Amino acid sequence: MRKEVQDFKISPFGLNSFYGVSVSDAPYDVAKAKELLKKAGVAEGTEITLWAMPVQRPYNPNAKLMAEMLQNDWKKIGINAKIVSYEWGEYIKRAKAGENGAMLIGWSGDNGDPDNWLGTLFGCDAVNG
Repeated sequence: MRKEVQDFKISPFGLNSFYGVSVSDAPYDVAKAKELLKKAGVAEGTEITLWAMPVQRPYNPNAKLMAEMLQNDWKKIGINAKIVSYEWGEYIKRAKAGENGAMLIGWSGDNGDPDNWLGTLFGCDAVNG
């Protein structure tokens, strides 16, 4: 698979960063998802918080709607998600403090220079996250 990723290049088509003909999508299978959660020790009816960003971004123009869609899908597999949101500064502050359960977050380059995101992802400083 590594060679396939290398042959395809890094992020050639925006968000579609990798597509390999030998890699297929997992089928939509609610029963299998429930089975995997049970096997992992996650109880039916588990409650989590799902943080929805209070801001619009090019990669997510409506985080509340996305959170509601996730909440609906997770409900089908026995996960009850409570959607919360905070003012953007508070959202980031609390996330950095590790207060989040599951959260919607993302990132995009902000100046058009490839190094604005390539350096961040693949530079020496990125090694330890």
